[in-house]
Amino acid sequence: MRQLTVVIVTYNAKQYLLKCLEYLGKASEGMDVEVTVVDNASADGSEEAVRDAYPNVEYIYSTENLGFAKANNIAIRKASGKYVLLLNPDVFISEDTLRRVLEFAESKPDMGALGVRMINDDGVFLPESKRNKPTLWNSFCKITGLASLMPKADYLHHTIMSRYRRMRQATHLCLPEPLCYLTRPHLETHLCSVKITLCMVQ
Repeated sequence: MRQLTVVIVTYNAKQYLLKCLEYLGKASEGMDVEVTVVDNASADGSEEAVRDAYPNVEYIYSTENLGFAKANNIAIRKASGKYVLLLNPDVFISEDTLRRVLEFAESKPDMGALGVRMINDDGVFLPESKRNKPTLWNSFCKITGLASLMPKADYLHHTIMSRYRRMRQATHLCLPEPLCYLTRPHLETHLCSVKITLCMVQ
Protein backbone atom coordinates (compact mmCIF):
# COMPACT_ATOMS: atom_id res chain seq x y z
CA MET A 1 0.00 0.00 0.00
CA ARG A 2 1.27 3.46 -0.88
CA GLN A 3 1.71 6.10 1.78
CA LEU A 4 -0.56 8.63 0.13
CA THR A 5 -2.87 9.30 -2.79
CA VAL A 6 -3.22 12.96 -3.78
CA VAL A 7 -6.40 13.86 -5.67
CA ILE A 8 -6.67 17.15 -7.55
CA VAL A 9 -9.93 18.16 -9.23
CA THR A 10 -9.41 20.83 -11.84
CA TYR A 11 -11.38 22.92 -14.32
CA ASN A 12 -9.66 25.35 -16.70
CA ALA A 13 -6.84 26.03 -14.22
CA LYS A 14 -3.80 24.98 -16.24
CA GLN A 15 -1.25 27.42 -14.85
CA TYR A 16 -2.33 26.88 -11.25
CA LEU A 17 -2.37 23.11 -11.79
CA LEU A 18 1.15 23.01 -13.20
CA LYS A 19 2.47 25.08 -10.31
CA CYS A 20 0.57 22.94 -7.81
CA LEU A 21 2.15 19.79 -9.24
CA GLU A 22 5.60 21.40 -9.15
CA TYR A 23 5.29 22.13 -5.43
CA LEU A 24 3.75 18.74 -4.82
CA GLY A 25 6.67 17.03 -6.52
CA LYS A 26 9.14 18.75 -4.20
CA ALA A 27 7.07 17.91 -1.12
CA SER A 28 6.77 14.22 -2.05
CA GLU A 29 10.43 13.52 -2.83
CA GLY A 30 11.48 10.22 -1.27
CA MET A 31 7.87 9.28 -0.47
CA ASP A 32 5.59 6.66 -1.99
CA VAL A 33 2.89 8.96 -3.34
CA GLU A 34 0.51 8.61 -6.27
CA VAL A 35 -1.12 11.66 -7.82
CA THR A 36 -4.44 11.61 -9.66
CA VAL A 37 -5.88 14.61 -11.50
CA VAL A 38 -9.58 14.58 -12.40
CA ASP A 39 -10.37 17.12 -15.09
CA ASN A 40 -13.94 18.41 -15.25
CA ALA A 41 -13.94 18.99 -19.03
CA SER A 42 -11.31 21.76 -19.18
CA ALA A 43 -10.77 23.45 -22.52
CA ASP A 44 -7.48 25.23 -21.73
CA GLY A 45 -4.99 22.53 -22.64
CA SER A 46 -4.52 21.30 -19.08
CA GLU A 47 -4.46 17.63 -20.05
CA GLU A 48 -1.75 17.99 -22.69
CA ALA A 49 0.38 20.22 -20.47
CA VAL A 50 0.24 17.85 -17.50
CA ARG A 51 0.84 14.71 -19.55
CA ASP A 52 3.92 16.33 -21.10
CA ALA A 53 5.38 17.73 -17.89
CA TYR A 54 4.30 15.03 -15.41
CA PRO A 55 3.93 11.67 -17.18
CA ASN A 56 3.69 9.79 -13.87
CA VAL A 57 0.53 11.64 -12.87
CA GLU A 58 -2.67 9.73 -13.56
CA TYR A 59 -4.91 12.05 -15.55
CA ILE A 60 -8.62 11.34 -15.77
CA TYR A 61 -10.39 13.56 -18.28
CA SER A 62 -14.16 13.82 -18.07
CA THR A 63 -16.13 14.99 -21.09
CA GLU A 64 -18.59 16.67 -18.73
CA ASN A 65 -18.25 18.77 -15.60
CA LEU A 66 -18.99 16.31 -12.82
CA GLY A 67 -18.69 18.80 -9.99
CA PHE A 68 -16.25 18.73 -7.08
CA ALA A 69 -17.69 15.85 -5.04
CA LYS A 70 -18.33 13.37 -7.84
CA ALA A 71 -14.95 14.01 -9.44
CA ASN A 72 -13.17 13.42 -6.13
CA ASN A 73 -15.12 10.22 -5.55
CA ILE A 74 -13.96 8.79 -8.89
CA ALA A 75 -10.33 9.13 -7.82
CA ILE A 76 -10.91 8.09 -4.20
CA ARG A 77 -12.44 4.78 -5.29
CA LYS A 78 -9.26 4.00 -7.24
CA ALA A 79 -6.86 5.23 -4.56
CA SER A 80 -4.18 2.84 -3.34
CA GLY A 81 -2.81 5.09 -0.59
CA LYS A 82 -3.29 4.57 3.13
CA TYR A 83 -4.40 8.20 3.21
CA VAL A 84 -6.03 10.44 0.61
CA LEU A 85 -5.24 14.15 0.30
CA LEU A 86 -7.80 16.27 -1.53
CA LEU A 87 -5.94 19.26 -2.94
CA ASN A 88 -7.15 22.24 -4.94
CA PRO A 89 -5.05 23.16 -7.98
CA ASP A 90 -4.49 26.69 -6.60
CA VAL A 91 -2.95 25.40 -3.36
CA PHE A 92 0.84 25.19 -3.23
CA ILE A 93 2.13 23.11 -0.35
CA SER A 94 5.45 23.60 1.40
CA GLU A 95 8.18 20.98 1.25
CA ASP A 96 7.48 19.57 4.73
CA THR A 97 3.68 19.57 4.57
CA LEU A 98 3.12 15.97 3.49
CA ARG A 99 5.53 14.52 6.02
CA ARG A 100 4.09 16.56 8.85
CA VAL A 101 0.45 15.72 8.14
CA LEU A 102 1.22 12.02 7.70
CA GLU A 103 3.22 11.92 10.93
CA PHE A 104 0.33 13.60 12.73
CA ALA A 105 -2.24 11.24 11.20
CA GLU A 106 -0.20 8.21 12.21
CA SER A 107 -0.10 9.47 15.80
CA LYS A 108 -3.91 9.86 15.91
CA PRO A 109 -5.57 6.53 15.07
CA ASP A 110 -9.04 7.98 15.81
CA MET A 111 -8.59 10.85 13.35
CA GLY A 112 -11.22 11.00 10.64
CA ALA A 113 -9.95 13.96 8.64
CA LEU A 114 -7.32 16.65 8.91
CA GLY A 115 -7.08 20.22 7.67
CA VAL A 116 -4.02 22.45 7.55
CA ARG A 117 -3.24 26.05 8.38
CA MET A 118 -3.26 27.98 5.10
CA ILE A 119 -1.63 31.32 4.29
CA ASN A 120 -1.67 33.53 1.20
CA ASP A 121 1.33 34.69 -0.84
CA ASP A 122 2.00 37.45 1.69
CA GLY A 123 2.09 35.04 4.62
CA VAL A 124 -1.29 36.15 5.95
CA PHE A 125 -3.41 33.48 7.61
CA LEU A 126 -6.55 32.50 5.69
CA PRO A 127 -9.53 32.21 8.07
CA GLU A 128 -11.25 29.71 5.79
CA SER A 129 -8.61 27.24 6.98
CA LYS A 130 -10.92 26.63 9.91
CA ARG A 131 -14.64 26.75 9.40
CA ASN A 132 -17.32 26.93 12.03
CA LYS A 133 -20.42 24.74 12.00
CA PRO A 134 -22.76 26.36 9.45
CA THR A 135 -26.04 27.51 10.96
CA LEU A 136 -28.89 29.77 9.91
CA TRP A 137 -27.65 32.25 12.53
CA ASN A 138 -24.07 32.66 11.34
CA SER A 139 -25.27 32.63 7.71
CA PHE A 140 -27.62 35.50 8.57
CA CYS A 141 -24.80 37.37 10.33
CA LYS A 142 -22.55 37.04 7.29
CA ILE A 143 -25.20 38.12 4.78
CA THR A 144 -26.31 41.14 6.81
CA GLY A 145 -22.79 42.26 7.70
CA LEU A 146 -23.35 41.78 11.43
CA ALA A 147 -20.38 39.42 11.62
CA SER A 148 -17.99 42.10 10.35
CA LEU A 149 -18.93 44.36 13.27
CA MET A 150 -17.59 41.81 15.75
CA PRO A 151 -14.76 39.93 14.00
CA LYS A 152 -13.65 38.08 17.17
CA ALA A 153 -17.08 36.66 18.03
CA ASP A 154 -16.87 33.08 16.74
CA TYR A 155 -20.59 32.41 17.13
CA LEU A 156 -21.31 35.00 14.42
CA HIS A 157 -18.96 33.53 11.84
CA HIS A 158 -18.59 30.69 9.39
CA THR A 159 -14.89 30.71 10.28
CA ILE A 160 -13.32 30.51 13.74
CA MET A 161 -10.70 33.20 13.26
CA SER A 162 -10.46 34.60 16.79
CA ARG A 163 -9.74 31.30 18.52
CA TYR A 164 -7.27 30.34 15.82
CA ARG A 165 -5.23 33.48 16.46
CA ARG A 166 -4.52 32.08 19.92
CA MET A 167 -3.84 28.51 18.79
CA ARG A 168 -0.31 27.27 18.21
CA GLN A 169 -1.06 23.55 18.17
CA ALA A 170 -3.49 21.00 16.72
CA THR A 171 -7.13 21.36 17.69
CA HIS A 172 -10.48 19.79 16.91
CA LEU A 173 -12.74 21.57 14.47
CA CYS A 174 -16.17 21.25 12.94
CA LEU A 175 -15.29 21.41 9.28
CA PRO A 176 -11.89 21.37 7.55
CA GLU A 177 -11.50 23.39 4.38
CA PRO A 178 -11.52 21.00 1.37
CA LEU A 179 -8.79 23.04 -0.34
CA CYS A 180 -6.29 20.79 1.45
CA TYR A 181 -7.94 17.92 3.27
CA LEU A 182 -6.44 14.61 4.43
CA THR A 183 -8.54 11.58 5.26
CA ARG A 184 -8.54 7.80 5.26
CA PRO A 185 -10.11 6.57 2.01
CA HIS A 186 -12.44 4.00 3.61
CA LEU A 187 -14.11 6.79 5.63
CA GLU A 188 -15.11 8.69 2.51
CA THR A 189 -17.66 5.99 1.66
CA HIS A 190 -19.28 6.19 5.10
CA LEU A 191 -19.45 9.92 5.82
CA CYS A 192 -23.20 9.81 6.30
CA SER A 193 -23.11 7.14 8.99
CA VAL A 194 -19.77 7.50 10.74
CA LYS A 195 -18.98 10.17 13.33
CA ILE A 196 -15.46 11.32 12.52
CA THR A 197 -12.94 13.32 14.48
CA LEU A 198 -11.52 16.33 12.65
CA CYS A 199 -8.18 17.91 13.49
CA MET A 200 -6.19 20.90 12.30
CA VAL A 201 -2.41 21.03 12.36
CA GLN A 202 -0.22 24.10 12.23
